[in-house]
Amino acid sequence: MKLEDISRATLATTRRVVASGAIAAVAVFGVAACEGTDDLEQEVRDGVEEEIENGIDDLEEDVRDGVEEGVDDALGGDEDN
Repeated sequence: MKLEDISRATLATTRRVVASGAIAAVAVFGVAACEGTDDLEQEVRDGVEEEIENGIDDLEEDVRDGVEEGVDDALGGDEDN
């Protein structure tokens, strides 16, 4: 069979099928690459929220310690030092 024996309709159909396959392959790999990112995003959000909460707790503790030290200093110092 020679190239001249192939009709234009058959050639156009073949091109469309190949193009459709390429588009489908890109779509499949694109979806596979994005799969599971929702879980990762949620884990990151949870981690950030936990770090913020821990940071606020640490900050509150530091403030309390600072206030206690300030009160001790104002009342005559700390006897342990």
